[in-house]
Amino acid sequence: MDAAFLEAFGLDPDVLHLNHGAFGVAPVAVRRAAAAWRERAERNPHRFNRVEVAGLVAAAREGAATFLGIDPSRAAWVRNVSEGVSAVLGSLALRPGDELVTGTHGYGAVRKALNHHAARAGARVVEAAFPVGAEDDAIVSAYAAACSSRTRLVVVDRITSPTATVVPVAATAATVGGAAGAGARVLVDAAHGPGQLPDDIAAFGADHWIGPGRPEPQPRGASGWLSRRWLPLGSRTAASRTPYGWSTGSWRISVPAARSDSKVLSRSSTWTKTARSPLATISRMDGRSAGAM
Repeated sequence: MDAAFLEAFGLDPDVLHLNHGAFGVAPVAVRRAAAAWRERAERNPHRFNRVEVAGLVAAAREGAATFLGIDPSRAAWVRNVSEGVSAVLGSLALRPGDELVTGTHGYGAVRKALNHHAARAGARVVEAAFPVGAEDDAIVSAYAAACSSRTRLVVVDRITSPTATVVPVAATAATVGGAAGAGARVLVDAAHGPGQLPDDIAAFGADHWIGPGRPEPQPRGASGWLSRRWLPLGSRTAASRTPYGWSTGSWRISVPAARSDSKVLSRSSTWTKTARSPLATISRMDGRSAGAM
């Protein structure tokens, strides 16, 4: 591995780092800048949070929007791409029989969110199936074949997470419009796009574009971008987020410990938290096992 790259990211030179997606690292310069901002906030937290932070966030949005070539007034920060996807899904008034389309190689957390919203509304998720190494025409045709007059949302990955396939987004969006009609929205999951592809986001012709506020490798705690043509006022955003590994239903999350206390997350779920172990066992409130976190 390139020595300059290792030094820039502060990585252990004795380890070959292959997975930058699950637990990515910020460059040393970024970590130093983040530490300086934290120190500034801690020195006068009331002024920073009450007076300064709103303007700083707005300025950061302006700068990032300029870099991406998008209109700042039509963009917003989200905590990550998955939350942005859930914000869009929460804005849909899904009905029984509606369809949500996603590709074979879509990101797992996005698929979970689609399944959650579809199950809640009596809708269904339809897969646009194409193999690894498929030509652009085959990918576009797969999305067109998966669409119908019942399609409400089509999620198109810019670069697929598990297979690194670069999807022809503009051609897919144009074809979806013809196959599904004007009622279908197109959402671009660009989790791996910025910093790797010089995209003209507006030229995609999509309704929503969601990407990260960082280039690869991915630093922990990085934020994301939601850019849209429209998102109805009053739509659910963070409250509708579906974390990776969760499914629909009510949940009990508990950690074995000497002491325990409960926090009500919503009217239908309780988080039982204890202090002895960092591992939590998750089970559905209906008694079915769900694994651990």
